[in-house]
Amino acid sequence: MATYIWTYENRFIPGLLQTEAYAEAVIRSRCADRETIRRLVDVRMQRQRMVLQDRATQLWAIIDQSALDDGLGNPAIMGEQVQFLRQATQ
Repeated sequence: MATYIWTYENRFIPGLLQTEAYAEAVIRSRCADRETIRRLVDVRMQRQRMVLQDRATQLWAIIDQSALDDGLGNPAIMGEQVQFLRQATQ
């Protein structure tokens, strides 16, 4: 496993820090097939668990302000996402 991961996204929250609902909304904006969306979200969540739960890898993420402002048109999804970011940094 990697010791360090550096990531930057200019439009979205980085994938390793996305909630399931946020990841689904991002992937749905690019793909219409429900089965593919579910599979991609599942893979993203598995990768996230491997990195965040193990804590052996240091994750450095730069999050552009526009990713925080966008909200994907759903305040509930963005509220959950911001709360997750707060928890992930502790």
